[in-house]
Amino acid sequence: MIYKEGEIIFESAPFCTSLNYEKKGRYCDYCFKERNKLFECQNCHLMFYCNRNCEEFNSIHKFECRAFSEISKHQYPNERLQNASIILFLRILIKIKLDDSVIGEEIDQFNNLSDEFDKLKNDKEKIEKMTLFINNIELIMGSQFISKFTSDEIISNFGKMVLHQFEIKDQNIAIGMGIYLKPSKNLKHSCEPNSKVFFNGNKLYVKAERLILNNEDPTISFCDLKLSDSERKKFLKTHFYFECNCPRCSGINKEQVIFF
Repeated sequence: MIYKEGEIIFESAPFCTSLNYEKKGRYCDYCFKERNKLFECQNCHLMFYCNRNCEEFNSIHKFECRAFSEISKHQYPNERLQNASIILFLRILIKIKLDDSVIGEEIDQFNNLSDEFDKLKNDKEKIEKMTLFINNIELIMGSQFISKFTSDEIISNFGKMVLHQFEIKDQNIAIGMGIYLKPSKNLKHSCEPNSKVFFNGNKLYVKAERLILNNEDPTISFCDLKLSDSERKKFLKTHFYFECNCPRCSGINKEQVIFF
């Protein structure tokens, strides 16, 4: 399919989201829209919504609300609840095990995402981070919740989060993070991307940055394009476990050209 410059290729609602803690009270915890007035959850007082509709649509929160409430009684503010990455991982685990409102097809799509299981399992730094996340989630939700998952399931789900999370922005300001199934499945990386991601609230849009022809797939950049060739390659290898072979990386490395 041909896409003109500026044309929306597709849009995607989130599978899971987590609002940055410092944005709470300014942005709705469900739709991620900035509001002058928000209504807080009457139980935990840690979630804020535009209205009751947004509160009701947030089906995940009913599984975490009591735990949030108990923790906030003993220690507030609580560092565990301020880490958006930990909360995102918690919500992924809740969604795939506890949330009956999720349709089976959506769970299948998430389960089919790449996780780089073998590489992640041997990545000491990421396994240490995952262990920290799980320890904190266990302190939030209790050991009974964690016992619902095998160690391989935890590694796989952590890998999916690490590889497929998007930073959600309002204009150029980071306000949270989320997992989006359609772009995770359909978008590939290029250091010369033909498309760009932007957000309206929690909804993700992919827009063509130039004319995209029938024989081309939509691509976005997984890294900062202002980095040098060697820096980009190192970042992609470290964070995503792949060697980039896009046209920009496959060409002559200008840093290594020597003039006589």
